[in-house]
Amino acid sequence: MKHQYRTKGFWKKSIQQFVDFFIDLYAKIFVDKNVSEEYEYPQNILFISLGHLGDALIGSYLFPLIRERYPNAQIDVLAGEWCKPVLQNNPYVRKLIYFNHFRMNRSEISWWKKIRIHIMSSRSTLKIICSQHYNLSIEGRISHPNGNLFCYRGNIKRRIGFGSGGFGSLLTEEVPLSAGPDCHFLQAELEALKKIGINKKLEDIRPYFFISEKLAKEKHPFESYFRESFLVIHPESGYPLRMMSEEFWLSIIKKILEIGGNKIFLCGTSTKSIELYNFLLSNIPNAKENIINTVQRLSIDEFYLLTEHAKLAITIESLPSHLCSINCKTISFYKDGAGSLFFPIPGKEVTVIHNICSSRYSRIHPAIMNHYVKEIESDEAFSIFIDSYKNLITNKIN
Repeated sequence: MKHQYRTKGFWKKSIQQFVDFFIDLYAKIFVDKNVSEEYEYPQNILFISLGHLGDALIGSYLFPLIRERYPNAQIDVLAGEWCKPVLQNNPYVRKLIYFNHFRMNRSEISWWKKIRIHIMSSRSTLKIICSQHYNLSIEGRISHPNGNLFCYRGNIKRRIGFGSGGFGSLLTEEVPLSAGPDCHFLQAELEALKKIGINKKLEDIRPYFFISEKLAKEKHPFESYFRESFLVIHPESGYPLRMMSEEFWLSIIKKILEIGGNKIFLCGTSTKSIELYNFLLSNIPNAKENIINTVQRLSIDEFYLLTEHAKLAITIESLPSHLCSINCKTISFYKDGAGSLFFPIPGKEVTVIHNICSSRYSRIHPAIMNHYVKEIESDEAFSIFIDSYKNLITNKIN
C-alpha cells in the first residue's frame, strides 16, 4: 500500500518518506502480517492516542462500540500524561499507559528536557506493553506521532492503524484514509474498527465524559448560579494562532449583553484569558455584574459540570468545544485549523463557523450547522454568529 501522508510541509513529509523507505524494506523481510484465528476475537486491546486532550476525548467515544462488540475485552490506553484528566475516570478503560512524546509536550520546559522525558518514558512504556501481552492494538491517530513502532516492538500480534503518520508498514493492517474534504477523524477510526467486525456510522457515536465520583458528590464552586440563565465562553486553544483577538471577543460579548437575558461565565486556564477579562472590565459598563470570572478556578471536571447547566457555550477549536457540545448547544469558531476533520461530535445542536475552504460544504453530522467564512474576525462571521446565537438561544433551529 502507498502511504497517505497527512504532513503538508515539504521537509517534514520528505523526512517521513525517507524514513519509511527503509522501514518498508525492513518490513518486507521481517514483518509477519498474517493474523491467526486466535487474534480475531481480541480480549486484551491497546488503544493508542498520542495527541492532546481533545484527541483523547473524542477517541474515547469509540470504546462503547468496542465493548458492545466484545463485552469481555479489556481496553488499555497509551497516551500522553497530559491526557489523564479526560481518561482517568472512564469506566471502559482498565489501565492508562503514559508516553510523553516531545512533539506533543506543551510543558513550559526546554526542548532538551522534553526529549529527555521522551526517551525515558519510551523505555518504560515499551516494557509495560511487552508485559501485558496485548493481542490487538488500534491506532487512534491519523498523523505523526503514532504508536505503530511501539506496537511492533511490543510484540502485539495484530496491529490496526494508519500509515499517514509514518511506520505504516509495521502494521498488520494499514487502513487507507478518505481523500474527501468531508471526512471526520472518527470516520477514519470507524474504518479501522471494521477490521474487527464493528460496522457503525458517525451518527451512531454518542459523545460522553465521566467525572470523578468524589467531585460529583461535592458542591460545585459556582453552584449558586445554576438556577440562573447563563452562557459559557471559553476563548482558549492549545494552538495560540487559532485564538481570536480581544477586540473580536469584545464585540461578541457586548452584543450578547445587549440582547440580554443571560450572565456570562468566562472560562480558561491561561494568562491570556485573565488579560481578556481585564480588557472586558475596562470596556464594558457593569461588566463585573454580568461576567463571572472562572479563569484558572475550575478543573476540567468542574468545567464539564458547569456546561451541564449552561444555556449555550461559545468556544474555539479546542477540548472545550468537544466537552461543551456534549451537554449544551454550542457555537464554535474554527480558525486556521483542520476544519471538519475535528468538528465536535454533538450531543446537542452545534454551529461551527470556520475559514477552512476544503470543509466549506461538509455535512458530516445532521446536528452540526456548518458556516464557512473567508475570515473569522470579520463582519460576515460576526453576523453569522449573532443569527446563530439568537436561533439557538430561543430554540429556533434553521
